[in-house]
This record gives sequence, structure tokens and C-alpha cells, in this order.
Amino acid sequence: MVASGSLESPHLRIWRDNQPGVPTELAAHNAAVDAVKWSPTDLLLASADRDHSVRLWNVSTGAVERVLDAGGNGAAPDLAWSGDGKLVAVTGDEILSIWDVGTGRRLQHLEAQKNDYAVRIVGWSQDARSLTIRGSFYGVLKTWNLGEPTPTTTIHIGVFRALMDMIF
Repeated sequence: MVASGSLESPHLRIWRDNQPGVPTELAAHNAAVDAVKWSPTDLLLASADRDHSVRLWNVSTGAVERVLDAGGNGAAPDLAWSGDGKLVAVTGDEILSIWDVGTGRRLQHLEAQKNDYAVRIVGWSQDARSLTIRGSFYGVLKTWNLGEPTPTTTIHIGVFRALMDMIF
């Protein structure tokens, strides 16, 4: 299956392998859909929009299982699943929020990058105990261990340097 969001529409589209030319359209959000990510463990899909709501979809039924209010005021959000599919991280504006998918409870709410409106998630550690984000404007990578209020590592990669991918 393939899922997509759009800056022109608040809908999600899902193309199924057995119906490649006919997408299923889900009335997803109230604003443009900026991020769409599959769960690594089951048929859940997370989508985030500019009103900073994150929806967790059961793709088999087309139903929203949870809505997370990630907060923020308009910057394009980003999201990422932990490798075990139990947590989802959401960025937007200058914040980073970590959510428990099973309960819908926010576990952490952190100031991710001061004065940088385009914070993006780079990746989770394999054990899902830490997470790295980048601030696109100032070229800074920060890594947090879950449960800690400040980053454990900060790396300056330079202003306006494009970081396309990273693994740790």
C-alpha cells in the first residue's frame, strides 16, 4: 500500500496493491497534510497537519483510532514512529512531543530548537530510548534520551547544510 497527503487538500489517499489506480480517500484533517508515516509493526498510519493534530488511522477499517493534539501554531509538522511502533514523535514550531500510541498520552513535551520554525525528526535509536531532531535553519542536531528534559548531544553541522538522512 501507498499513502499520501497533500498541501492542497486535507485528505489522505491510500492506494492498495489490488487496486493501484483507484485510491481510497479519507477525510483526514482540517488543514494541509504535511506528514504521513506507516507504523513499522501493523496497519496503522499516522498523519499530521498544520493545525497540529496527529491522527492514527486503522487502514483496514478507514477509522481514526486516536487524535493527538500536538500543539503549535502553524509550522509544518513532522512525525516518526519508534521501531517497536509503541511511540510516535511529533515536531512542529520549536517543540518535540513523544506520545504513547496505546494510551494516547503525551509522555514528553520539549523545547526542541529555539527560534527555528522547521524542526524535523531525524530518527529514533534502535532501542527506542533516544531520538534525534534537526533544526533546519541553524543546522543543529540534538539527541534526547527519553525522560530527560535536555538534549544529551548537540552537533552543529552548519547553517543551511542539508542533512538528508542519518542512522544511529
